[in-house]
Amino acid sequence: MKEFNRRDFLRTGLLATGAFFVSLTPFQKLVATNKISGNGNGINKLLLKKAKDFFYQKDYANAESCYRQIVDESPDSIVGYDGLARTFYAQNKSREAAEAYRQGWLTRQDSPLFSDRLARAMQRLVAGNSKAEKAFCTKIGETDLLESASKLYLNAIDKNRGKPLAYLALGLLDVKHTTDKLNKARAFAKKPLLSLPPATLFQIEQTTQVHRTKWEESRRNRKKSEYHVVSEIVADNREASHKNKDRRDLNFEDEKKSRKTEQGKANKELYYTLFEAAIKNKDTQKVEKFHQKIVTSDSRDINATGQLITHYRKQKEYSKLVKLQSERYHASSDFWTTASYAQALRLQAKGESKSHLYTQALGLYQGLASVSNITSREYLCVWGGQLDCLLQLNRYAEVRTLALQALEPFAIGILPFALTYLKSLTLESNYALAEDGYKLLLSDKETQAIAADPIYRHLKSCRQRLTQPTGDKGNTPGFGVKKEVLFDIYYGLADLYHKKRDKASERTILREIKKQDPSNAFVKKRKG
Repeated sequence: MKEFNRRDFLRTGLLATGAFFVSLTPFQKLVATNKISGNGNGINKLLLKKAKDFFYQKDYANAESCYRQIVDESPDSIVGYDGLARTFYAQNKSREAAEAYRQGWLTRQDSPLFSDRLARAMQRLVAGNSKAEKAFCTKIGETDLLESASKLYLNAIDKNRGKPLAYLALGLLDVKHTTDKLNKARAFAKKPLLSLPPATLFQIEQTTQVHRTKWEESRRNRKKSEYHVVSEIVADNREASHKNKDRRDLNFEDEKKSRKTEQGKANKELYYTLFEAAIKNKDTQKVEKFHQKIVTSDSRDINATGQLITHYRKQKEYSKLVKLQSERYHASSDFWTTASYAQALRLQAKGESKSHLYTQALGLYQGLASVSNITSREYLCVWGGQLDCLLQLNRYAEVRTLALQALEPFAIGILPFALTYLKSLTLESNYALAEDGYKLLLSDKETQAIAADPIYRHLKSCRQRLTQPTGDKGNTPGFGVKKEVLFDIYYGLADLYHKKRDKASERTILREIKKQDPSNAFVKKRKG
């Protein structure tokens, strides 16, 4: 062995040190300082940033290339596989995403993180494209991906006993939930149901007992309608945190629009529970406040506005209802918005005895009457609204003319229009003719007076409908007619006798109503 003196030793050391510094080129030094750890393995930070930039610019080919380079450099890190899968999912390539995770899992079968990712990718395949699912199954030699996913979780949990890896148990519960959810759709479509082996179900039950409560309370398993906020302060704080959160800059308008929509949905969820609680507590001030929060978050939400309208009607806040419907009408005067505004005017007019509101509502209905291709529901709304307005304005002759005009297009009489006709006779104190009309409907008893009236043939048509057999009981009236509609005839006749001050006949009618409906509110009000 050659002996080294002090001079030779120092010379060799200096040369080695110089070689070390020379070997680190400026680029290599830069890369060395831009490594981040991922499961103990260095990840090229610059390359990762480049891959993300390509992804957010929707340049998926270059993004995939960069992520594959990261996987080649650091095959034991989940970072590259996550990026690859995300790139594939953005292109609706769920099979390729699952294959990427499987590639990583094959190199790190001992890693619970890789097992979790592959299991979730399998669940996504089962719930998504069936062709992609079959192609993946063929490639890996499996037949049931949900069973395979549950085995991945169970094996990972078994290998990591004593480690606090709750996400594995939560993932296992997700597999069972996915199975149950898919089976509901399959049962409806009359397809074969999916099922996990009894032994696997038993293992899931035993393994996840501790974590079940946490899973049930987790947001991913909670329906939006059950989203619960403890208080208004909590909701306000969460909304503020949403606004102040640091987010990356977006490159595309559709991404900006999508982010705004998602933020709106999140804020809307915060206040929906509080909004519904305020409705339940009949607190109009808070109902309006939370409704404004919801509409600000999502201007397309019509459900909350519908609940607010119902709240105003139940609380008889008719002036507020009119104001709201007026705003909606001036924003978009489509058929049902106009009809709703007219109805609100009628409700306020009825509560405050303001005839000019009926005149305004009548004008709106008359405008709708000229709409072409009107449906039967719309027809009843428009003509019924006009008749009610004229009735409230004491324009009885016009009521009868309009009622006959509304009935003319139909071979079968429309009972509500016919009853409005008879009611106008009652209000005009033409009791005899009105009573003849009601008795014709109830007992088919004809008089010369009613037979000579233009409404006669329509009343006969209504009578025919009321007495058609039901199939079960041949003599039972009311074929295709609701009991409430039948009661409308009794109510009209009772009002006639009340106005006529024929108490004996009125009591007879009330007894008949009570016989068919012992808890009838109309009877209780009259007797009260």
